Amino acid sequence: MLRPWLSGVLGAAAAMAAAVALARSGPAMAAAPAATPGPNLTVVGFGVAQEAAPAAAYQLTAGFQAANPDARRALADVEAAVRHAIQRFEAAGIAPRQIQVSPMNFNYGSSSGPVASQNVTVQLADLGQATRLAGVLSGGLVALNNYYLGSAGMSGTPEPASLARAYAQAWAEARATAEAIAAADGLRLGHPVAVLEGTAAAGCPIPMGGYGPCPNVGYSGPPPGPNETLEAITVTFSTFAQP
Repeated sequence: MLRPWLSGVLGAAAAMAAAVALARSGPAMAAAPAATPGPNLTVVGFGVAQEAAPAAAYQLTAGFQAANPDARRALADVEAAVRHAIQRFEAAGIAPRQIQVSPMNFNYGSSSGPVASQNVTVQLADLGQATRLAGVLSGGLVALNNYYLGSAGMSGTPEPASLARAYAQAWAEARATAEAIAAADGLRLGHPVAVLEGTAAAGCPIPMGGYGPCPNVGYSGPPPGPNETLEAITVTFSTFAQP
């Protein structure tokens, strides 16, 4: 025989179980209404990255040329002169990786016969190396037509850590801009659906690494300083109507 208090507990438990079963067998709860999609929103964000030091500051270009009624002889003369010049450059301490040789060029319009020409360009870190090479070139190289020293025109590449910070800065700016525009239009910002490196202006993207052929649409800050590049990303977000 059950004790009175135990009988009461069992009865309450049975009543609770019946209530749960009834609730489960009743009509299902209505699902929350789906959010109404809004228009996609495309914005641009910018960041500034610090460049590493350029690999070369100057370049010295030597042009070699030979004319001969026999085109093969003109070609052979220039090839020999270029090999001789490279040997002299390497003897002066220039590493092979600093030396670039252009494709051979032929001009058949000369009255003296076909003219073969080829350039040898040396990337230099400082003017001291340029001075030594000028002495080499003034030493009577065969078929030397001319030579000149100029800026290498080589920009450094962004340092990886600095580039990562620039991307983070550009992403934060793009998202903040998108949130402000969406709020002003009574929309809720969704997830990014597309990301483009660079800015898109009239269908013209700018490559990463600074100013390109298209305007940097949306950028109002100062231009990058020395050894800096402007990095940009274009992000398209989905939007939804506010409930």
